[in-house]
Amino acid sequence: MTNFNFAKIFRKTSARAFLINFAVFWTLFAGLFYASYRAAFVHLQANNPGEMQNRSELEVFYAPLTLRVGEEFSEQDLTDYFNQAGYDLSESQSAGSYSFNKNSVKFVSRSDAFASGEIVFEKKGVKQILIGGQKAGEIEIEPLLMRSFIKFINDESLREQRVRRTILNVDAIPETLADAVTSAEDARFFEHSGIDVFGIGYRLLTFRGGGSSITQQLLKNNVLKGSKEEFWQTYLGFLPETAQRKLMEIPFALAAEEMMSKDEILAAYLSMVPLGASEGVELQGVVSASQEYFGKPVSALSLSESATLAGMIHKPSFYIGLARKNDYEKLIGRRNRILDLMSRNYPEKYFAEIIEKAKNEPLKFVFASANRAERPADAYSRLFSAYVASHLPENLSEIRETEGRLQIFTTLDYRLQKSATEISEKAIADISKQIYTECIRQNPENIDCKSVKPQVSLVATEAETGEILAMYGGNSSEMNFALTRRSPASAIKPFYYLQAIESGVWNGKPFTPETIINPETDAVSFHPTKNIGEKSTATVGLAKSYNFHAVAAAESVGIEKAVEFVGKLTGSNPETSGMSAIGGSKNSETTLLDMISAYSIFANRGVFVKATPNKFYLQNGRKILFAKDAAKRIASVRSASETNEMMKLVLSEIGTAPNFKQSANLPENFEISAKTGSGMVADMWFFAVTPKIVVGVWVGLPRNEINLDMERGFTGGKIASPVAARFFRVLQKLKPNLLLSKK
Repeated sequence: MTNFNFAKIFRKTSARAFLINFAVFWTLFAGLFYASYRAAFVHLQANNPGEMQNRSELEVFYAPLTLRVGEEFSEQDLTDYFNQAGYDLSESQSAGSYSFNKNSVKFVSRSDAFASGEIVFEKKGVKQILIGGQKAGEIEIEPLLMRSFIKFINDESLREQRVRRTILNVDAIPETLADAVTSAEDARFFEHSGIDVFGIGYRLLTFRGGGSSITQQLLKNNVLKGSKEEFWQTYLGFLPETAQRKLMEIPFALAAEEMMSKDEILAAYLSMVPLGASEGVELQGVVSASQEYFGKPVSALSLSESATLAGMIHKPSFYIGLARKNDYEKLIGRRNRILDLMSRNYPEKYFAEIIEKAKNEPLKFVFASANRAERPADAYSRLFSAYVASHLPENLSEIRETEGRLQIFTTLDYRLQKSATEISEKAIADISKQIYTECIRQNPENIDCKSVKPQVSLVATEAETGEILAMYGGNSSEMNFALTRRSPASAIKPFYYLQAIESGVWNGKPFTPETIINPETDAVSFHPTKNIGEKSTATVGLAKSYNFHAVAAAESVGIEKAVEFVGKLTGSNPETSGMSAIGGSKNSETTLLDMISAYSIFANRGVFVKATPNKFYLQNGRKILFAKDAAKRIASVRSASETNEMMKLVLSEIGTAPNFKQSANLPENFEISAKTGSGMVADMWFFAVTPKIVVGVWVGLPRNEINLDMERGFTGGKIASPVAARFFRVLQKLKPNLLLSKK
């Protein structure tokens, strides 16, 4: 009888079963992994890892830089502009690059919507413009970015981000920076296929954690973050989000490496890696970080600076917090660690003496946003860009609720905006001293005079189009004072005179600029108590800003009709009272921007043009102009022209701003009219109107802590008009064509 060895048979059966199960398991795993890989590949084909995913991005730009032959603009001016725009100094002629050729600058735009070309310079400015080798009279150059607003579509827990970010082209990656970043974050980046197995194993064994490759980091932040109802979430929904992401990073990374070159992945990563924040704006990418922390383009970074940026990537907020306290010890230690890694990884390029020299280089951030000399373009326009983002037309607001990129090109002129900011900030500093002295004199209770700070707002628009060329909304505040309602004071008076000349009757005769008004004998239903004035023509009454004369003008046409007209014109709802004619009635408050639009009727001979911040937007590479509010004739040519002529006397010896032309360096015969305004508490205004441009300035105390009395020199003519005068000096240099009379 045969004896069976059951133990041996069992062992053979178990081994066979194990092998079968092992084979089945790995076959299934391989099948699932391949399916995941193919799904990831298809997903990435539809969702480029180099672009923002699962979110909408609104990019707000300045107006394009328009250069004309004969214009005063230097080669250095253009170089500074391209550096601000994040262009690369390179002979490669790749998109987003510029190069020098004797006395000319060649450049290639990053967008087909804007021209590429060559600018030839001479001592006095632009000598010649070439587009495609052909001579041109002018060229429109790609504008500077103000701000990006990034909104996650499907994840409300992720707040909207205000971002400064410039895309770094593949050809523009500095070799030193690439070496520093790969040494810091992914030493085998150019060797692995998306997953650094050795790096992960080493970190697990040493309990250091991390180990994600640059490719994985790009995908985590730019494809997986903020995603919802995607295929991996459907099939792996039972797992925590972190586990889902970790499982999918591998097939995604392998797919990304098959679709994109290493340089493309690195360029995308360097364009989007978070590197801290400045004044509430998040810095994404090395271009914005280089400008903010070192005040220079990435192409100009030293070895030490490149290593510093690379070292910050893993804990940017930590290092920035210390740097703001002038504590650089830990960041220097981190920089030196990266330099040592670069020496180890690339010994043929970074010799010991080179590394030692870089280690000895002092480290000090400039923090350009707070540094006047180094400020990035977006630092001059934060209030304006927020205004644009919150006032989009309905059709574009809907786009923001869907995934995609929306590029808005505004009317704001970068050079004028920069000048308006610098002028206004200097005015705030100067006026603050006067306010402090006045506060001490008044000695108010429970008020620290050092805390009583004035604000200045300046707006300039092109009269015929309403395009906002400059808008400074205030200093160190989220409040845009160009949009804040304030008492208009005497700046409201010209609109009542306009109505009076249009259809008013005074003492039985049609109201004209020569109408005689006598406070001693004439009767009005509301009799002012201050600055009443004396017997004079209406023109003199407006020039001297007599209150009685303004009330007379309003009552000559009927107070109800006049108040209704002015209310609609200035976006206010003043109480029906003669006090409205001097800007002091209830609900008469209006904004500087609304007043600028209202003053356009004097430049446009009775036609109202609403101020607008937008030029066009890009859709599928095409420029689409914004629809604008139609210009409206609201007064006759005669009444608007005559009122405008009356306002010219404001700048004469008898007017309330007699020194303006001299301060603005304008010739005596220059065609300009104006009006001042001085509120009862703390508002001072000045408006200047030329045939092509309207400029308005408001100066005041937002909280009205103390009274700024006219008798103490706090008037629109003495406080606000000098700000406008300095801006007109800039206009003469930067935009002389705007100061020419209309043909």
